[in-house]
Amino acid sequence: MITVAHVSKQFASFAALRDVSLYIEKGAIHGIVGASGAGKSTLLRMMNLLERPTSGDVHVNGVCLSAASPKALREARKSIGMIFQHFHLVSNKTVYDNIAVALQLARIPKKEHAARVQEVLQYVGLEAYKEQYPATLSGGQKQRVAIARALVTKPSILLCDEPTSALDPNTTLDILRVLQQIHADFGVTLVIVSHELSVIQQICTSATVLQAGEIYDTLTLVPTGVRSGEQTAESFVRALTGGDAHA
Repeated sequence: MITVAHVSKQFASFAALRDVSLYIEKGAIHGIVGASGAGKSTLLRMMNLLERPTSGDVHVNGVCLSAASPKALREARKSIGMIFQHFHLVSNKTVYDNIAVALQLARIPKKEHAARVQEVLQYVGLEAYKEQYPATLSGGQKQRVAIARALVTKPSILLCDEPTSALDPNTTLDILRVLQQIHADFGVTLVIVSHELSVIQQICTSATVLQAGEIYDTLTLVPTGVRSGEQTAESFVRALTGGDAHA
């Protein structure tokens, strides 16, 4: 499904990645973790060639992206959706138009746009918000719009770059449930970069640990599942103190 073969990435004198090789199976929920500056986001962005490797190759769905023509790369990217940490919504476009832009970039016929946008809005529970602008939405709603935008081209792979780090704990749980549901409903392969170990532990079936641009280890995981229930002020105090919230 995704093969990264002996990839290195150099930014001037800084080596962001050094001879990294990784295989992610179809249908996996694969986490990428590591300290700040370890190369997590650079590695993820190579999986749709937003970052082009200095050396090495990236294969997705049998296509060598790093050697593909512009036309072939554009076609390959139709099967790869991406969710960003800070949503990347266009402030002067409505929710509907923010999602439709993905269809325009993928050159999907315009006659299909309305039905596709309506379908993904319904899926993420935002049908009533399609004429609103990003400034009127909560962080969780913005991320749901970003998820809808990533889903609208019907990808087989969803790349998620710190999808919950800009969200509060309760909204994080909500977004993780949405990602789990997408995986269950559509069989989408998920690749999730996160510095939050709890995110990786809850939903990932495998994980790669990066250190200073190199793979430290790749692990097979048994997801613990997204915790149910709301996190309250009382539960925060209990977790922080390890005891009675009113002690």
